[in-house]
Amino acid sequence: PRMWTRPKAAPSPAPGSAPLPLPQPLLRPAMTPAEQNVTWLIGLGVLESPKKTPSDPEGFLQSALRDGLVLCRLLERLAPGSLDKVCAEPRTDSDSCGNIREFLRGLSALQIEQTFDVYDLYKGQNFNKVLTTLSALNKATEERGSGRTCSSFSHNHSNSANSSSSSQAPATKAARTLRRQSKHLVMYLL
Repeated sequence: PRMWTRPKAAPSPAPGSAPLPLPQPLLRPAMTPAEQNVTWLIGLGVLESPKKTPSDPEGFLQSALRDGLVLCRLLERLAPGSLDKVCAEPRTDSDSCGNIREFLRGLSALQIEQTFDVYDLYKGQNFNKVLTTLSALNKATEERGSGRTCSSFSHNHSNSANSSSSSQAPATKAARTLRRQSKHLVMYLL
């Protein structure tokens, strides 16, 4: 018959010698603001995941946001009903700039300060301002999701601010969904 034996313990250091080093966990480099925003937007389902990891996340994000459509989807996801007019198929400079303007106007629904101009994004000038705004929006919605949901801010913008609590149910459900997606995204990143 075959006998099973307990594996031998790792050798202990000789008395008076230095202890054996413990294996170190692999450390990931910190994500850049562009990488953080790409990950966040993909996690919310407003930006399509690229087939492979982009070598230039900032360029990828700038290209994806240039027509303003992803930004409008983001705002509609976070504060439903906060946008008035969105061009679903922007073909001209005017359409794209209109979408970006609509996003910037809609930031007030979430009480986020506008830090960039239409041309900072559309012409690629000062893209760091765009990243700063997206990071602030991410942080603000994350903070509001842990007690004060996004629904209270979207209702302040809408005409139904003083309506019954039943009108808040869909927005509260959306906030719970966003929190759940954020948790899954955090788990994915770890």
